[in-house]
Amino acid sequence: FFFQAEDGIRDVAVTGVQTCALPICPDSTFISQAKYTDATVNAIRAKSSTIPIVNAGWSPEPSPRDPPTAMDKLLANSNGSFATKASGIAHHPYQYDVGPYGGYYAFWLTRDVYKKASARSFDKPVWLTEIGGPSATGSYTLSTQAQLYKDYISAIGQMRTGTSKYDTVTSTANNIVKVPVSIIFWHTIKDGQSSSMPGTREDYFGLYDSNGALKPAGQVVKTQAPIAW
Repeated sequence: FFFQAEDGIRDVAVTGVQTCALPICPDSTFISQAKYTDATVNAIRAKSSTIPIVNAGWSPEPSPRDPPTAMDKLLANSNGSFATKASGIAHHPYQYDVGPYGGYYAFWLTRDVYKKASARSFDKPVWLTEIGGPSATGSYTLSTQAQLYKDYISAIGQMRTGTSKYDTVTSTANNIVKVPVSIIFWHTIKDGQSSSMPGTREDYFGLYDSNGALKPAGQVVKTQAPIAW
């Protein structure tokens, strides 16, 4: 069982903790977010020395939610608790639509988040804590959602081996770096499960539709996920 700390710290059957994803917006300096994260990590470590802990996973929304900047500022303002006691780097590479640099902008920011962390000596495995795109009006069709998921799976292998030459903005080869992607969480298993934004595009990230039928994106994951990178 894996949960975000915004749901409340619990000690029943928990196998992993992602520090709260909520306090990532108000303070552009990230000082308050760093203090919160350090305090959360210390509280968890007081109870368990082994449970995995990762940072809040950022989405590619306007500053200060810019994921690479957020990662850099979190580590810059941390008192050292997060950097020395956390287990990994989290990123939410989901995409509502095509975005400013194409439909894969959020996904490829994973590399930039890792580079910022590595530059501050936080060279840890990367957890993709919310990945996908919704099959909803204004976003993706069922078929383009499926293609998005197929490309994600392929590109994760490219990031792990450092074989892709894609750069987030410039599409040049000077950004090649191996990214140790370790764990993947699909955004939603079934359509209609959004508790925070019901009835919006947030309800359509599922691998199954609301009736339980496997969507094309779900078939892609079912077919390709077991294939070794």
